[in-house]
Amino acid sequence: MFNEQSNKIEKCIESFKTKLTQIEDANDNLEFHSLRENLLFHDIKESPSKQENCEELIKTLIQDVLQIEKNIELDRIHRIGKETPGKTRPIVAKFHHYSDRELVRKASIEKNPDLRALQQGVGIQQTKAILEKRRNKQHIVDRERNAGRTTKWAGSRLLVKVQNGGYHELNN
Repeated sequence: MFNEQSNKIEKCIESFKTKLTQIEDANDNLEFHSLRENLLFHDIKESPSKQENCEELIKTLIQDVLQIEKNIELDRIHRIGKETPGKTRPIVAKFHHYSDRELVRKASIEKNPDLRALQQGVGIQQTKAILEKRRNKQHIVDRERNAGRTTKWAGSRLLVKVQNGGYHELNN
């Protein structure tokens, strides 16, 4: 009798674990799609006043540094995170059109030396789940870079450059 009840409880717990995993996956998928049109702009100097015009800052960077003349429609632009003395909060920009977001992202890759000279960067906004997976793999990034290898992220996948110029996924 006791074993029978114990087995039922174990099956119930397993069923709940499976459902929880499915809900977490669905939530991650929703979060990913809600961030799909967003880019993060890093290390753009913050104005000491509370009336900072983030849209003007981003449009100026897009035109002057990335040299994109197209009038890009942005839905929302704001800084994220808490204000911390000595740190610059990133600006998140939601693009009205995904194609414009991709145009800016690809231009930022081409103009990376110009952005680095300004000590600025542009990147894809990632979900919390992906950021957590990246944090858990950071020791692998450090190991590979210390060995002189080039690494890059593709979502939560860590890639290392191989001899033929391509990239191979690292798991451990």
